[in-house]
Amino acid sequence: MSNVLKNYPLKIGQANFLIGLAGNGFSSALQNELYSGEVENIFYTNFININDNSEKGIVLELINNLLQAIGIPKLADAEVDHFHSAFEVFTFGIERLKRANVSNKKIWLVFDEFHQTKSYSNSFFFTLDKLVSIPMIIPGLSLTTIFVLDEYTSPAAGTTSQGLRKLFYHYPNFHVIRALKTSELNDAVISLLDQIEDVPKEIISKIMLWSSGNPALANAIAKMLIDKPDSNIDELLNSYELEWKLHESWESLGEVNQEIIRKIHFNHDFVLQDRLQTDFLRLTGLVDIQRKVIPSPLFAVYTAKQLQVSAVSDPDYIIIGQKVIYLPDLPKQIESILKLLHERKDKLVTREEIGQAIWGESYIDKYSDYAIDKLISQLRQKVQLESGAKLLTKRGRGYILRW
Repeated sequence: MSNVLKNYPLKIGQANFLIGLAGNGFSSALQNELYSGEVENIFYTNFININDNSEKGIVLELINNLLQAIGIPKLADAEVDHFHSAFEVFTFGIERLKRANVSNKKIWLVFDEFHQTKSYSNSFFFTLDKLVSIPMIIPGLSLTTIFVLDEYTSPAAGTTSQGLRKLFYHYPNFHVIRALKTSELNDAVISLLDQIEDVPKEIISKIMLWSSGNPALANAIAKMLIDKPDSNIDELLNSYELEWKLHESWESLGEVNQEIIRKIHFNHDFVLQDRLQTDFLRLTGLVDIQRKVIPSPLFAVYTAKQLQVSAVSDPDYIIIGQKVIYLPDLPKQIESILKLLHERKDKLVTREEIGQAIWGESYIDKYSDYAIDKLISQLRQKVQLESGAKLLTKRGRGYILRW
């Protein structure tokens, strides 16, 4: 077994899923080890590097790895060109394996970047399910499959008829690839900075804090701080390399955890759905579950910007300056006033218009200066505290919202 894979309680002869954060260094360590030639009967397939990444092409790649592992020539393109589906390729390859009379053969098949396949059809995952079940078809072959996902994908979400979930349903052996421990990251950062004499301790501390334990982020931050030690968060975010690493981290959280980030930003309560999600968030270092905070100020700023981008097309949000405000958090009357002021940014909104926004067509009967003054006071406090915007009063006329 690979030394890297020894860190996980894998089930031999079955399918195993390793879910981690992009940039945690696992894939690089695994590739280096497997390509060193020191490990036999382990075949490494990277989804990104497959020439034909159609459903049929991926199954052909996996089948050919198995054929090679037991000394059978690969399927030639000409043999499978006329097939219309991945399942036909699978069936053709299995028939060839059966004829080989395999006995006492142990094979490991590692499929990296597997999260890239999640948009494929149900039929593809049905075929893949058959592929990892090969030992049931060929008892003389012990096949251990490792699916590495650099993106959180919940096996509990959705129904078992939804492609990837169908595969997960049968093989629930999931483990989280952790980011580096603090001590390991510290050693890695110091090693990177060894080329520079007298590196201030505060620089190392800043790298540790801002990277949240992610090796790829730590490396990118360190490179920038070597050249410009006084860089602030905004300057770092203007670096293409670092922004890309942050983007990878954000995407690899997966939609269900991006929703957790959103709730943290808006100080909402959240409940984690299972142990896998809890372990993932804890081991990536990006979220402090106990304190419900994002410990890295760099990642906190980046995720806030991502929420701002997504809020542009979502009617539940309003963007004021650099602040995203979640409208369902507001009392209904204050939400109505804020929407009106936001639509008329930098323009006067009269008290009569505010009355109409609050009470609708019957505002004349319900109109109250006291009620409007009270609502405006509450709104001013929230808007100015959270976004730095200004709600200006034009005495006797109305209000102007500016930022």
